[in-house]
Amino acid sequence: MAEPRRESPLGRSPAATPNRLIEWPRLRVEELPFRAILVLHGRTGVPRFAQGVARVLGLPPPDAPNTFIESRFGPEAVVIAWAGPEEWLVIGQEEGTSGLRVALRQAIPEADGAVVDASSGFTLFSLLGPQARDLIAAGCTIDVHPRVFGPRRCAHTLYAGTGVCILERDETPRFELLVRRSYADWLWRWMEASAELLAVE
Repeated sequence: MAEPRRESPLGRSPAATPNRLIEWPRLRVEELPFRAILVLHGRTGVPRFAQGVARVLGLPPPDAPNTFIESRFGPEAVVIAWAGPEEWLVIGQEEGTSGLRVALRQAIPEADGAVVDASSGFTLFSLLGPQARDLIAAGCTIDVHPRVFGPRRCAHTLYAGTGVCILERDETPRFELLVRRSYADWLWRWMEASAELLAVE
């Protein structure tokens, strides 16, 4: 029996280049498909919850709003991003190739928290380069100036009219946008047009 063929949200998009890439001298945007996206529910004030997460990922989830931490699950890089009171996003590397979801479910007692696999409902975009911050600022109303929004900060907001989670990964700057699968094509087209305008400024 043939294995099911995975297709990224941009797999059939006429707006996307074959390798899902927008590239200008000072900006590079690409899709990072098939990432493990988990929604984690629990309370950091409950020791068994925080300790369970720390046993798997080395650290408890962040309790400061609009921040994220970087950790590891074996060889796999993992991001744990604050998403709201008692809720976090856990972003792993390859969807379905690690035991991250199973390990978290086993480590967190059912009475103290929950882990929901949302991998198939989202995709991730990477924005890299000196104009990445300009592209972010062009689509949302939050202040992403380095004085208030820097590495390890995240925000859940509207971007180009679409709900996203914005994470600033480093000072390059490098951002990542987590967007629902159903809006990925629209957002890609918007970024492609906006990036072209930035390139000619």
